[in-house]
Amino acid sequence: MSINLPLIKSYVPKKWKNLDFYPRLTFNFLEYFNNFNLKNSSLLELGSGDSTIYFSTKFKNVISYENDKYWFKYVKNNINYKNIKNIKIKLFKKDILLKKSFFNDFKKSEYVLIDNDPLFFDRDFFCLFSIINYNTNQKIILDNCDCNITAYNLLKKHFKFKEFKGINKIKNTTITSIFYK
Repeated sequence: MSINLPLIKSYVPKKWKNLDFYPRLTFNFLEYFNNFNLKNSSLLELGSGDSTIYFSTKFKNVISYENDKYWFKYVKNNINYKNIKNIKIKLFKKDILLKKSFFNDFKKSEYVLIDNDPLFFDRDFFCLFSIINYNTNQKIILDNCDCNITAYNLLKKHFKFKEFKGINKIKNTTITSIFYK
């Protein structure tokens, strides 16, 4: 099953072109999300990259889990180079959901971004974990909903949601959605 997306002119909005680091989430989502003051909130990010550095300027704390050693080193090097103090990056393996430290990180985060490599660890499992362990007022963000249909449908059954169809910085047409109660 796939979701039909309208053809969207591929461009990068001017305000994003001069930024060194910004997420591969849809620009429509980022425009919406940037309206919120998140300086007192924490983000748990599943899948690291430029988004990790970007979100460190938006959130009080960012805890990012990454399975790929290249991206782990890339983010770690940028954290050190830029002397960023509010990011913790952790390398994860397939037993992540069994780790007490992951459970604790999940419980103390107001926002959870699921954007990991689904070929390494299926996003369905992170979505199920989020449904079972959800905190009041927590927000779950799922990127590439159109490519992760089961994960998307699981979250839609349990939460209200807003969906943001559009393009991302690598000019892919996709959907980023935010789920809440």
